[in-house]
Parts: sequence; structure tokens; C-alpha cells
Amino acid sequence: MRIRSWLGGTIKSRYSNEGAYDVANSDYQVLRELFKKDILRGSVVLDVGCGKGRFINFALKNNVQNIVGIEIDELVAKKTSKIFSNIKNVEVINVDATAYISKQSFDIVYMYNPFSKEVVEKFFNSAVSYKVITNRTTVYYFNPKHIDSVPETLFDCRVESVPNTNKSVGIIRLKQEV
Repeated sequence: MRIRSWLGGTIKSRYSNEGAYDVANSDYQVLRELFKKDILRGSVVLDVGCGKGRFINFALKNNVQNIVGIEIDELVAKKTSKIFSNIKNVEVINVDATAYISKQSFDIVYMYNPFSKEVVEKFFNSAVSYKVITNRTTVYYFNPKHIDSVPETLFDCRVESVPNTNKSVGIIRLKQEV
């Protein structure tokens, strides 16, 4: 199932003082290039800073098993949750990503540079301690402005060009189960 609602545009962050950036949307062309080989099919996916749900919409089209979107802005989260309310394998949660505790771990975590350098580091540390990210998780950090803040003692990181675009993505894996 795919939502036929306008999911683009930017919303000024009401949480910039907490390190959250404006809500922006991922480009569908970039997502198609990044997730070409059925990477998402059957996966359990977390969208960090899901905004209006553009990546969620893309992931649904690519047959994810389950997707959770987390968003710090309660108004944005509420609206996005309503858009996807009739789809059983989608959950949108209003929560600070650094405090997110899940009952499940994820195969794929996607994030489009949602927050500041300090919050990136805090997110990755808490995601490991809360078992959101495990040794089976691959993190796709699109537009990885603060990849240098990902704790190198815990993670292997590399930056790759996204084919047929002028964009880059950080590919991040846990070095070992903590």
C-alpha cells in the first residue's frame, strides 16, 4: 500500500534548541537509488525523525515487514500517524530519538540528518544501550553531516556516494554486540 498524500515540504523545527533540525523530506529518486536491490523487502525498519512520512511511504511500496517512525515534534507525529493510521504494519511515535526504547530491534535504521552533532552521538549511544541497534542492524544516515559524531569505539562507518545523484550516505554497523 502507498499513501497518495502530499508528504513533501519543510516544516520549521520547534525543537531546534534541543538539537532537532527542520522537518525535510527525502527525495524519492535518491531513495530508489539507495535501496535498489530489495534491501527493504521483509525488513523491520526504524525511521528516525520521520517527519511527514515520506520514507515510510517509500518503504511500504518496497514491502517492509514493519516500520516504526519516531518524531520529536508532537504535532508532526500526530499528523503523520493519522496519515498512516489504516496501515497495520506502520507505527508513528512521538518521542525524542535519544530516549526511544523499543520492544524490538531493527534490520534497517534510516535517518536524514535529523539533528545536531551532539544529538547524533547521544542517539547512537542510547540506541545501542536500548538494543534499538544490534549487530544485525544497518544504519543508513542520509546527508551524513555529523558522521564524525558516531562513536567510533562502537561503530564502523563509511560514507558512500548514492549512485546517479550528487548525494552521500553513511553506512553504519555496530562493531560488536554490546
